[in-house]
Amino acid sequence: MLLQYNILVILFILVCFFQGNEIMAQFKSDGSPMDAEDARIYLAQLIGEIEGMHPTCMQRFDGEEHDLKDKLSKIRIKNVRLQDLDLTKIKAEKEGILKSLEECRLRRDVFLSIRSDVEEEAAILESASPSTLVANYGPLRARFDRECHRYEKGFPIYSERLNILKIIEKHQTCILIGETGSGKSTQLVQYLCEDGYAENGLIACTQPRKLAASSLAQHVSSEVGETIGHTYGFSSVKSKLSKHTKVVFMTDHTLLNECIADRNLSRYSCLVIDEAHERSIHTDILIALIKRCLPNRQDLKVIITSATINPTLFSTYFGGPRDCPVIEVSGRTYPVDVHWDSSEDDSIVNTDYVATSVTKAYAIHVAKRDEAGDILVFLTGPGEIDRACKLAQETLKTDATVLPLHGKLQAEEQQKVFEVIPGKRKVVFSTNVAETSVTIPGIKYVIDSGLAKEMCYDPQRNMNTLEIRPISKSSANQRKGRAGRTSYGECYRLYSEEVYGSMRDDSVPEILRITLAFAVIKLYEFGIEDIHSFEFVDAPDKKALNDAVENLKFLGAIKEGKLTELGRKMALLPLEPNLSKVLIDSIDKGVGTEGAAAVAISTLSGRVFFRPSKEELMSQSDHKKLPFCMEAGDQMTHLNTYYQWLIQEKNDRSKWCAENFVNGKSMKMVEHMVQEIILILKQQCGVDLPRQISSLDNAVKI
Repeated sequence: MLLQYNILVILFILVCFFQGNEIMAQFKSDGSPMDAEDARIYLAQLIGEIEGMHPTCMQRFDGEEHDLKDKLSKIRIKNVRLQDLDLTKIKAEKEGILKSLEECRLRRDVFLSIRSDVEEEAAILESASPSTLVANYGPLRARFDRECHRYEKGFPIYSERLNILKIIEKHQTCILIGETGSGKSTQLVQYLCEDGYAENGLIACTQPRKLAASSLAQHVSSEVGETIGHTYGFSSVKSKLSKHTKVVFMTDHTLLNECIADRNLSRYSCLVIDEAHERSIHTDILIALIKRCLPNRQDLKVIITSATINPTLFSTYFGGPRDCPVIEVSGRTYPVDVHWDSSEDDSIVNTDYVATSVTKAYAIHVAKRDEAGDILVFLTGPGEIDRACKLAQETLKTDATVLPLHGKLQAEEQQKVFEVIPGKRKVVFSTNVAETSVTIPGIKYVIDSGLAKEMCYDPQRNMNTLEIRPISKSSANQRKGRAGRTSYGECYRLYSEEVYGSMRDDSVPEILRITLAFAVIKLYEFGIEDIHSFEFVDAPDKKALNDAVENLKFLGAIKEGKLTELGRKMALLPLEPNLSKVLIDSIDKGVGTEGAAAVAISTLSGRVFFRPSKEELMSQSDHKKLPFCMEAGDQMTHLNTYYQWLIQEKNDRSKWCAENFVNGKSMKMVEHMVQEIILILKQQCGVDLPRQISSLDNAVKI
């Protein structure tokens, strides 16, 4: 009997794990299945809770309204005393409170409306058949619990929920401007799913980066009490999906490939293009291709969302405010004090901002030792972040937990920044992935280098390269906002107020600053050969388009205005066409894995070797590098270094790297990218490659 009970409990846990809260509610607290009589008892309890929530909601609203009105009255008194002094600040504070008051009222109305719907459904269930009652009690219970949780969290988007859904129902496209802390990235897809948009197809939510897409899928799944891959999944090379999935988070590039394979995106009912302000080339092409498919998909809903997007540009692109209205949702941030750098140097790129940021992080940690709050530092790339983490660990020792965050990290390493570490402050060194796409809990102090890596065209090398550039004002403000998500915060800018004033207002779209070979090959793959008449969101220069076509002709991807067989293969790969050509040629010569490694090394942002700053170690590091050098040049030298690293026992690699002054993290990044390329080749092209380089002798064929 005990064995049967234990098996039943284990079965209950497994079912809960895979099916979430709705199924959990179909079992009693002891793990035994719920029968009709149990369901009626629980339903009666639920109805009692629903009825009790009306006075509870009103009581909470009355309390919030009283507090806000009290603040408003104090501002009015202050205004009389100060007369015209600080009038601008007082006016802004007053407007903020009035806005909060209106949001409070709207949030109450939304909750009471949904509570009323749940109450009606519960009343219908009272007279339902036993099987219907057992089947529907769980989802109803879960829905009510989720709604109470949302009301408690009070995201600003919740107050606009009914209005947003009404506008989406009436229009095929719309623009949603959601400020930092509005909840747009996590809540909107839930509203759409619960409003029935997933009944006729999947809901897609795109992000510029894979890290953001995977972490959002994880966060939303956790919020609704499910495991990732059930209702909310993630599509990538390593997807987490199931037959139950209704909402899919993915990168812009993933949906772009789907759009090319299925021009009408027939398996989707709704598309949410999030963080559109980043204007990556994938985002711009995707939006343009979506616009082309809308006349054939009158049922498809498209929502473009961002915190800092130019709404007029996109609204006009989709036909103007009548066809594509703009919805604005306020953010929820606390005041953030800004501290400026006092130096007169107006060239922040040339300063040693990595060392300065570590020094500043240490100073904040010491000065705020008795105060809670984690530190977020914005740097430009993995190489800098690794260096900063090493310096910070030497300085902070065990006083704080130092963590990196960038897109090249393994998933388990990325997830560490979201964990709460009791009794210890986190110091996170991140790329601009933490600017808008990813929210790290507990951040109170932000250190902003004022820099980021941007993809730009290098005419001397005739290729796109990542260059360190000053950020825009909108990016600076987004970074500042990260300090005010949960409480009052502070932002330390490693540049002067004058430098901030000289920054451009918004980032330049990627399509206007890089070589367009990748964009052109994607358009040809879609069947668009007259690229000059293609309706871009921001049309690039005609010369840039012509240069891209000529480059693709030179590579053998285009001939007589059509994609060649080689061109079709190149278009399948998420690489710059010149690198795709190298990879495909390598496969044809029987050295595909070596070619994948060469391509991975070419895209590496960190250094393969590191050179110590101490003079006595410089000559030693140079001497250690010599055995790796190849006459064929740097590329073969780096490939040789990677091969030598690969043949070491895994447990010995760290020691080997230290002895030979090799950047171990760079080697791991190359290995990770090689495995990803191999997986893409198998999925997209049906090509199977060995997972490891067998001998470096073959590499000379590349």
